Amino acid sequence: MIILFGVLGISVNPIILIFAFAVMIFNIVVNILVKHKHRNVWVMQCLRCRQQFTVPNPYRIEQFDKENEKAVEREAELKEKVERRKAKNLERSRLETAIMEKNARLFENETLIGEVDYFATHKNAWSTAGGKLRITDSSLLIYNKKGAFRIYKDQVCRIKRKNYFLIIPTGIQIVINDGKKRKYNFVVYYDKRKQIMQSLLAWKQNQPVESVH
Repeated sequence: MIILFGVLGISVNPIILIFAFAVMIFNIVVNILVKHKHRNVWVMQCLRCRQQFTVPNPYRIEQFDKENEKAVEREAELKEKVERRKAKNLERSRLETAIMEKNARLFENETLIGEVDYFATHKNAWSTAGGKLRITDSSLLIYNKKGAFRIYKDQVCRIKRKNYFLIIPTGIQIVINDGKKRKYNFVVYYDKRKQIMQSLLAWKQNQPVESVH
């Protein structure tokens, strides 16, 4: 490449010589890095099979052993760190599962008749709180790892579809008759909304409810 750029620079345009100098500098830097990397080993090549291999530099055998020890220590530390992270994640998962089970607990006089795997509470235009839904004979229990709340059947006066920003068809609105006509907005998966709506309307009319997973 140096010869090629040199010939082109002389015969075509001297500016091309810049590329020849760039290649030279690049080669020098690469050689320095390779030499530094292999300062404790020699890279050798078999004359018959041309396969390359490394052997410890006899003049730096102590340094070679020290670096091997450090590499083993780093690998052990990395393995220990991974194990600690796994244990921490497992403990967090167990804790979240326990909290979810607690928040999903029903009253003694309730009967579970259906469930929805994803039923998020719409907090504002840019935020939702992911959660799940348990449908009982008397209420809707919306819960996640932070808490839970209920909407009782005898308070519900309307269940309808809702499109966010007028075009996003992922919303469900439940209006309750508490004197203020309070509205609860939820977010569901688009392809599950029809099925969830059917389940909620059936629940309101005391008909069989289908779970949505």
